[in-house]
Amino acid sequence: MHDRARSVLSCRLVDERSQCKNWENVNFLSVKAIERVMNSTEVVAWARHHFHDSEINHFIERIRNHFSLVFAGLILAELDHLTLVLMDNGLDNTTLFDKASFEKCCDSAGLKPSEKQKLIESRRDIGVVLEKNQHIRLPKDVKLPYKKRESTGKHGAFGIIFKNEVEPGHLRGLDEVR
Repeated sequence: MHDRARSVLSCRLVDERSQCKNWENVNFLSVKAIERVMNSTEVVAWARHHFHDSEINHFIERIRNHFSLVFAGLILAELDHLTLVLMDNGLDNTTLFDKASFEKCCDSAGLKPSEKQKLIESRRDIGVVLEKNQHIRLPKDVKLPYKKRESTGKHGAFGIIFKNEVEPGHLRGLDEVR
């Protein structure tokens, strides 16, 4: 049952990924797509294999509130057996994309280099979530969730300034998505 639940979750995530493209025409998993999958009965079926009935609701709540992006990556990488270890070592939706925090969480969780690499590779499928006043060092392979990108014709200190439209749910703490 466990492998079936993971397989169904993985297929749903792959299907959702195929529905969303960024400005470079590259598919990625949006926050809204991951939320749809995390609210499915397959997550409950997966949790039943790992937890006692009394713990399932608490675990699912933790995943939906703080760990959905990480859990999606773990499912895609077939590393879902590491879910609790990574949760308990501080990996969450915010630290997943912060290079220093990600490294620290993986090291403290005792991930093998091959497991860490598989998680890094699955992270490439997930659109980063940015928050107001959050300064993180993004890995080079992270897909930015821009639906549209157009030049403003102006130049700043770092080059050309672009106006970007961000996929809903990927820019938290701001009223506008541009």
